[in-house]
Order: sequence, then structure tokens, then C-alpha cells
Amino acid sequence: SFLKDVPRLIIENNLHGIDIDPRCAQIAGLSLWLRAQKAWQRLGLKPAERPAIKHSNIVCAEPMPGEKELLREFVEREFPAAERAVCLRLLEAIFDKMQLAGEAGSLLKIEEEIRSAIEDARDAWQKLATKPPELFTTTELNQISTAPELTGLEQAVSSLTTDPRHLTTDFWERIEERIYAALRDYAEQAENGGGFQCRLFAEDAARGFAFIDVCRKRYDVALMNPPFGLVPDAVFAFLQREYPLTYVDVYSAFVLRGSLLTPRGRVGAISSRSFLTSKKLMEWRESALLDGLELLADLGRGVMDNALVDSAAYIVTPSSTPKDAILAWDLRRVEDKGAELLATLNRQHSTFVVDKHSIRRLPGAKLLYFLPPHLGALLQTAEKFEPSIGTVRKGLTTFDDSRYIRLRWEVSASLIGVSVQWEHYGKGGEYSNFYTDIHLVVNRKSNGAELAETNMLVNGQVAQSRQGSTYYYRPGCQYTSRSSKGFSCRAIPAGCVMSSNAPMVLSESRYTPQYLLGWVCSRLIRTLVEMQSIADDYVPGSLKTLPWIHPSKEVEFSIVQVTTSLVEAHRQLATREENDPLFTPDPVLGTLGLSAIAEVIDRGRSALKNSIVHLQGQLSEAVDALYQCDSKELAEELLERDILSEVPGDVCNSESVCVDLLSFALGTAFGRWDIRYA
Repeated sequence: SFLKDVPRLIIENNLHGIDIDPRCAQIAGLSLWLRAQKAWQRLGLKPAERPAIKHSNIVCAEPMPGEKELLREFVEREFPAAERAVCLRLLEAIFDKMQLAGEAGSLLKIEEEIRSAIEDARDAWQKLATKPPELFTTTELNQISTAPELTGLEQAVSSLTTDPRHLTTDFWERIEERIYAALRDYAEQAENGGGFQCRLFAEDAARGFAFIDVCRKRYDVALMNPPFGLVPDAVFAFLQREYPLTYVDVYSAFVLRGSLLTPRGRVGAISSRSFLTSKKLMEWRESALLDGLELLADLGRGVMDNALVDSAAYIVTPSSTPKDAILAWDLRRVEDKGAELLATLNRQHSTFVVDKHSIRRLPGAKLLYFLPPHLGALLQTAEKFEPSIGTVRKGLTTFDDSRYIRLRWEVSASLIGVSVQWEHYGKGGEYSNFYTDIHLVVNRKSNGAELAETNMLVNGQVAQSRQGSTYYYRPGCQYTSRSSKGFSCRAIPAGCVMSSNAPMVLSESRYTPQYLLGWVCSRLIRTLVEMQSIADDYVPGSLKTLPWIHPSKEVEFSIVQVTTSLVEAHRQLATREENDPLFTPDPVLGTLGLSAIAEVIDRGRSALKNSIVHLQGQLSEAVDALYQCDSKELAEELLERDILSEVPGDVCNSESVCVDLLSFALGTAFGRWDIRYA
């Protein structure tokens, strides 16, 4: 008999859920009902023998039904005359707070709002009850006095009766439950008066109150796959006010809300993994998340349908006695993540056991659970790149690229230059180390006055059109802030403007741009940058906090020499690119057949690539020795690829030579390289 009743008891008492879409809530309720039917079928119960499920707790977050006029009529009928004013004021305040329920969902702490409204009313009652009797009424005093008027609640309380003390302490002790009962009764009447009921089970709570009822309870476990990214403006303002540590990304606010609903339980979530290193979530990570985080499965891409987001699954225990360690599993490069996680748990190895105190000592308390101990110590103790050595700065945003950006060869050379109309524009571009062609120009006539006007029209200010302007035109290194191929940095000459999508790494010390380029392109530093990225996004903060060790003069000179050779080798590879200003026609084109030409070109290119790989090895070995670590082992473990063998250039064969020859011939015929047309 008990086993027969278990599915019903679970649905009616143990499982609760909230969604802002009524269709999702109904589908979830129906799914539970079908699971119960399946369980009864396994028990061999016929449909007539199965217990009736009368209600579920899967609810839709929505405002209270009806209008305020209907609420006033309800209060007139249900409350004694002496209590109507304060009860109406309380119910109207709750009614107003509920208007955001359909957009904020469970983030709306409605149970706290109700409790707060009651406390405010009680404080107003105590304030008025302790005052001596007045010769004049509150209304009369407000009419003749210049002092501030009483608040709405104070007026409501004072109007209850000529003596506010007629409201007893017992009234205030019972009012919360009475307000909940009133909300339930009002919701029932408003829903029935609407002529329809959106209920899957006969005894489901009425719309509006069902949401309140779920929010006021506390739970053992909260599970969620919260939304992420942008929210409506009204919800954003609410998040800023109610969730000041997590408003920057809505999923983190949901995790925090889950902790409030499970004060003695656990929160399980699958969400973006940005909380591991995000600077914007640093305060939440330090003050709350780290204390409660117990288990972490770092999943990476390919988990949440087609969403292009790196994800993680984790368990948080909002307890007053936090544990000292986190158990973590890195599944980012695993195809079948679920099977691998189960296998790892069964084998009881390949598990990271991370001391929370060591995480707190890392810059920004970043959750770099996979960091080897010696590198963790280095990040904690070494001097940082910024501010003493250099800086990393973003540049301008045009808000209309088609209007303000051109290819270099689309503009007359006489109009290109610093403080002319068009200026060289480093916008990032394709994955490229050590060298890239600055092929774009941006219209900054009159110091970007037109750009500023466009910025003003978009968001009412001009800062983004001039971002980083004090760092324009300086030689340095530039990287593309987002790249699925990995982090890459290249030399940028003086006289260029940088984009917001391609920050510049600049020297603020005696170290030359050549040394900084070699340092940042070394295997160790590239690995440290990539392991801190979220969704292949390399934020300036991850470079600013990189550990810095001062080299000896000999080491510095050696790194500068190797870096200069690497830049020159990459420039040599670019001489075969027609759009590059370094393009040089191959002298063998007119003397050999296609196969022979391809063989000669391929042989020369292979030798150049081998030289680049060798030089990159030398560079990384020098930086490894400086930092006293083995970056090869680190890169293989964390990145699972050999970044030193990544050299640009396609395979050269007869077909590619034929295409190049034809393109060059057409360009020659139409004067593409004629200085008179430049």
C-alpha cells in the first residue's frame, strides 16, 4: 500500500519547480505525471487502482491575477474595518512587487518582500503607538505643517482607529500567516472570476499565489540550469539592487538565490564556467562561492545544445562550516563527458583536490584548479606585469565599421597617417604570431569627431570612440581578444590605432617592445593566458596579472635577438601574400614548369618553417629557464597541443602555384603594383 502511494507522495510533497513560461511549467508537471504512471505500470497496477495525483508544485512565476480594484473589494469583504487600511496597504505593496515575477522568476525574493513590508508596517505602528495623543488629526497636521508628511504606512496605521494601540502585538504576530491566507484566497477568487483555470491537477494552487507558496519554503536541494547573458532593463535594475555581487551575469544571481532557498542543503547547477576566472564576479567568488563550492566538473563546449558557451557543473553547500578543499574534474577535451565523469569517479583518480586557501591567494581568487603547485606559488608571489613593467589597453569602437573602416588600398596614401584623415587600424584579424599586415585604416578626421558623434547617438557618451587614446601610435604587441585557435600576439609598429577587439601590450619600463613580444609569445606565457580564458576570450586582466621575473642582461639580449629573428622569418613567409606590402614575385616563375616551381617554393618554405619552430623552441626554453619551470609539460597537460609547431602557410603544389601565377599576371596587366595608382 505504501509503495503504491510513493509516486503520488513525491510529486505532491517533495518536488518543486519554477519557470517563467507557463508552457514549460505544464510540460514539466505532465512529465512527472507520466513518470508516476510508468512507476505504477512497473508495479502492475491497473489505471483504476492508481492513486489520483491532486496537485504538484511545479509553478509558473507570474504576477497576482486581477486588478487593484478587485483587491480592494476583496479586502473590504475579508477584513474587519479596524484592520482594512493596513492590510490593504500591505497587499497592494505585495501586488506591486509581484509585477516583476514574470521576468525575474525565482530571483524575486517575494517571501522577503512580504516579511519586509510587514516589518515596515509594524515599525510604523510602534512609532505611532508610543506617541502621546494629538490635538489634531494627522491629515490636519499635514495640511498646516511644513514638516515632512507621514509615510504611506504610517498614515495607513494612524487611520485604523483613533487609538493605534488597539492593534495588539498578537495582530502583528499573526499577520504574516493571515496575509499569506489572504493572498491565496484572493488568487483563488480572481482566477475563478476570470472564467478559466490553467491547472494540470485539480488542487493546484491558484496562479500568482502558487509562486509565492514555493518561494516561501526552504529546501534540501536546489537544481538548476539557469539562463545567462543579458536580461530586460527592468530586471537588470532589480538585479543591481538585490544582487549587487552577481548582477553582471544573471546565472550567478540564480546560484546565489538557490543558496538562499537551501540554507542547510545543497545547490547543484550547470551554467557558464565564467565564474572560475571572471573579474566581474571576483567579489562573489571570494565572499560566498569559494566557501560553499564542493564539487566541480569543468565541461567546456558542446553541453548545452547549440549554445556557444563553455560550461561547468558544480555543487555548492551554503553552510556555515565550509570545507577546505574542492574536488574537480577537467572534462573540457573529452567527447563523451558523462561517461568519462562516471568512469573517473569509479577509478577514483584523475581528480584535482584543490585547497581553497591556495585559490584565495591567487590573483583575483581565480579558480585555476588545474594549476601545478609551483606555478600557483609563482602567481601568488611574483611581481605582476602591470603596473611596474607594462600595460594592456583596449582601443576604440566605431559602432559602424562599414562607415568608418576601409582596406588600406581603398584609400589614397596621401590621406593615411597620424592626425590625417585615415589612420592605420589594428583590429586583430586572423590567428598570427610575431607579424601581421596592418591592412585596415579608420577615419579619425578631426581627432575622431565624427566617431564621437556616432558614439553619442548610440549610448549618450563618447568614451568608447576614444578609448585608450593616450596609448595610440605607440609601438608594441597586439593580440586578438577572442580566437578559437588560441592566443596569438604580433608586433605592431608605431603610428597605429588599436581596436577594442584587439588590445595592445605596451611597455611602461625599460623593456623594449621586442622583449615583451618574445616574452608574451613564449610557450609558458601563452599557456598561462589560455588557461585563464573563458570561451576563448582573452581579457586584458589575465595579462596584467601575469608574473614577471626580471632577466639578466644576457638573457634579455638573447630573447630580443631570437624574437627579432622570428619576426623577420614570419615577414619572409608573408612575401608570398599578394595583399601584404611585403609581397615579392618569386624570381623562378618565368624559368621553370609548375611542378618544379612548386617544389622549389615548398622546399624554401619548409626550411623557413623549420627555422621558425627551432627559434620558438629557443625562445620558450629561455623563458622556461627564467621562470624555472617546464612549460612543455604544462602545455601538453592543459592545452593538449604543441603550440611551438604552429606556423602559418599552406602546402605549396602545382595547383596553388597556377592560381598564384594567374593572379599575379592579372594584377600586372591591370597595374595593381604600379606606383602611379597607389
